Amino acid sequence: MTTPARIGLLVGNEWSFSPAFTESLLARAPHTSLELVRLAGTALDTPLPYHLILDRFSPQVPYYRAYLKAAALQGVIVVNDPFLSSADDKFFGALVARQHGIAAPRSVILPNHSYAPEIVHRDSLSNLAYPLDWQALAESVGGFPCVLKDIHGGNWHNFFIVRNLDELLWRYDDSGTLTMMLQEYIRWEDYARCYVLGPKQRT
Repeated sequence: MTTPARIGLLVGNEWSFSPAFTESLLARAPHTSLELVRLAGTALDTPLPYHLILDRFSPQVPYYRAYLKAAALQGVIVVNDPFLSSADDKFFGALVARQHGIAAPRSVILPNHSYAPEIVHRDSLSNLAYPLDWQALAESVGGFPCVLKDIHGGNWHNFFIVRNLDELLWRYDDSGTLTMMLQEYIRWEDYARCYVLGPKQRT
């Protein structure tokens, strides 16, 4: 007799997604077990009871990401792949979309405003050109208003619509060590979020 698949959900505050996903999955596979992953410290030999973990929040919680890497190494299928975290940013995502013929807003990744104390600007950042031409950067994404946001952010955190140069500089100066992106402002009437599970690998 085949053991029912046990699936874990790792989520943040997306409570509209989790119940809908659970209802849809159990309707298709009624013998599947689906539950929220519960974590309280993870040792090398911690049992991993899941066949699959659906991850929607680990980029914002480093402990979650470390746990998912351990789970993947021990045979658990993890969606989304925790080893792709180095490519998990909004600028890279926009570039991938463009290369596949999908429309994406004009975007510019910006140097960080601030750095860790051990990084000395004069000695460590000789590859960066200063001062930045802020007006030209804004015009390269279509002018004002435009969007300034953290490339690793989510849930609309550190997301700002800036309407003039003074507001852009104020928000940038307040960004600290975050890596920010300037992006074309798209006026929209309907907003949809799409979840993609696939395509299947072919050998």
